Amino acid sequence: MITRNSIFNSILLLILSCLSVSAQKPNFSQWDLENSVDDIKIFTKDSTGSLKKFGAEFVVNASSEKVKIFLRKVKDYENWIDGINACDLVSKLSEDSYSYHFYINRKIFFGLYEIKKDGVVNSTVTQKPDFVYVESNIDRAAAKVEDYDRISHYQVKWYVLPIDGSRSKIIYEGVVDVQLNFAYSIIKPAILENLEGTFKNMRAGLKGMRQSTASLKSE
Repeated sequence: MITRNSIFNSILLLILSCLSVSAQKPNFSQWDLENSVDDIKIFTKDSTGSLKKFGAEFVVNASSEKVKIFLRKVKDYENWIDGINACDLVSKLSEDSYSYHFYINRKIFFGLYEIKKDGVVNSTVTQKPDFVYVESNIDRAAAKVEDYDRISHYQVKWYVLPIDGSRSKIIYEGVVDVQLNFAYSIIKPAILENLEGTFKNMRAGLKGMRQSTASLKSE
């Protein structure tokens, strides 16, 4: 049975998730191209069992350093990641190691259903020899907020590859767990739409940042 929670969970987890355990950049040559709008390419690839993989690549007019700072700014996540409507810093070990709490409280399906979920996430930013790597993982021990349902699992990974001093290539990889194939056919269009919206918002947010990154810091 498809429930409103399982459908929204799938959409949100896709936006914020991938299961790869290493910083190996994905190769989309064997994936299916689903959308290519405004030079944002979104791919899909079926895998074994219930895991449905998604990927994306696009170019932004920002240096890799600027993108890294943008991804560190936790409070701004609510402005550009489709599916989150509030996000707050919980703790900060360093500029490149921090945790944050996010939650969702919104109505879907023409206002017929209300979704209330939250999660606490630990994130790390790593400068690799040829790209910036950002990984976030759910803190499974974190308590949920009152009557909000806890997000049970996700990882998010971004790969930021410098092209030159003012442009970077963004690579995203994700996976959504859908137990029933017919459920996947129902939520797939919404997933693609949310991904496209998130990446367009990211471009707009980077464009709005100051050109100099010298004084910019994470939240």
